This record gives sequence, structure tokens and C-alpha cells, in this order.
Amino acid sequence: MITNASWVQSGSRNWTYNNGDSIGIGITAPTERVDVNGNIQARSDIRAEGNIISTGDLSAATLIATTLMNAGGNLNVNGPIIARGDLTLDNVGATLQLQDNNTKKAYFQLAGNDLRFGTNSGNSSGKLILRMDGTDCIAIDRNANIEMLQTTGSQGRLTIGWKLCRFTAPEINMLPVLFGYIPADGAPEGWMTPFLGEWEKTGTGRYEITTYGAPGIDPYCVIIATPAGTATNICTASYISPGKIRIEVFNRDGIHVDGAFTYVVNSPINL
Repeated sequence: MITNASWVQSGSRNWTYNNGDSIGIGITAPTERVDVNGNIQARSDIRAEGNIISTGDLSAATLIATTLMNAGGNLNVNGPIIARGDLTLDNVGATLQLQDNNTKKAYFQLAGNDLRFGTNSGNSSGKLILRMDGTDCIAIDRNANIEMLQTTGSQGRLTIGWKLCRFTAPEINMLPVLFGYIPADGAPEGWMTPFLGEWEKTGTGRYEITTYGAPGIDPYCVIIATPAGTATNICTASYISPGKIRIEVFNRDGIHVDGAFTYVVNSPINL
């Protein structure tokens, strides 16, 4: 490079270039255009328009890759990671470890076909917190206590599609088979859930409820009806046929009277 014997100096810029040879630093037979046997220290950014491939560790303050970045060992980054494409961890039990001052706090981990994430062993006071729109929504602590952190009328709801089961009885459904509200005149303003059925007022203080979408209404079910809006009435409930129940409303003298009520149907064998 000093004599320009193998290198060409640009006539217009301070460039020295070579189109065919390679540079070896600490190695006598370079296999790449630049082949370094030892560490490379960069005082500023390292930018690659192609792939970054490492059979060992990668360590950086800030790492920016616009194409593939492949590390055969650990990836240690002291600043942000900016990826223009996918970030893939391909390993048995692949783990994304989150640390604070070299102390392991939380992690994401592949466990067989499962995704395991949470706080590390020893971090018993930490919680798993799910945030939406910058707001804490759900918190789970070490003792499996789950907090729904919203308190307004339209928030903090838990919706379950079919079953609510105890851990020791994973097939027994603890959700009610059916529940709802019927006004005193049996008008359509009442409601039921699951909503696939109907109700009618068959006489003074007599109501029949039919459901087409709730299984488990059978002679073994438990039916509870409670007067709505008044403490002077009494309700009784009985099974009629599969999917059909009867609610009767009485006053304190045992006489049938029209009255609004709520009801719940549960079944010990509701699977």
C-alpha cells in the first residue's frame, strides 16, 4: 500500500483500492476481503448491508441490522436492538432473559411446545403485568392471584366461552347453565344467557322458560329464582322437561301474583 505496487490511489480522492486482493491482519492467508485474527474495536457504529454471522458471541452497545443477524453464541447488547426484519431465537429451550444490573428478573422461554414467561426464581415479589394502551390491565403474582385492574362499569370483565372448572375437577363446569331476568308481564325486555330461547307468562304469577342453547337442564339441575324489585314476593322453581323450567311467584299469603324475578340454573353433572 505504501508503494502502490498492488494498490491504486485515486487521482481525484484520497482513496486506496484494490479490486482483487484481500487484507489479512494477524493471519497470513486471509479467506475474506478483510480477515482479522483477534478482536475488532469500533469506536462508532458497525453497519452491515449484508448479513452479520457469528459462530461465537456478539456484543455491542447498539446493534442495527437490515438483513440477517446470526449468532452461534450469546448476543450481548448494552443498548437498543433495531431489527428491520424478524428476530429469531432458534434453540431448544430458547430464552430471552431480562436483567437489571446483571440480576435476572424476567424471561421469555420456549418449553417444548409451550411458551413460558414471567419472573425468575428469587424474584418472588415481582408480578406479571399486562398493559394495554399504556394502562395496567391484569396483574398476576407469585401465588397465582389474578387482579383485573379496571374498576369502571364497562371494564374489568372476564368472559368465558364455555367452562369454569376447579383444578381438582377439570371436567366439571362451575358456570351456571342458564341465568336471566323476566319482567312481571313477561315482556320481551327480559333477557337470558346463553341467549337462544324464549319465555312466556302462562298465567298470573306463572312463567315458563325454554332454552335451545344451554345443555344440562335436566331433572338433576338446581334452579334458584329470586324476586326482583320487591321483598314481599316468594318464588318457586321446577323442572318441566329438557331445556324447560317453570317459575311461580307468590305473595306472602301464598297467592299467585305477577312479579319480576331473576333466576339461575346450575347442574352438578353439567359437562
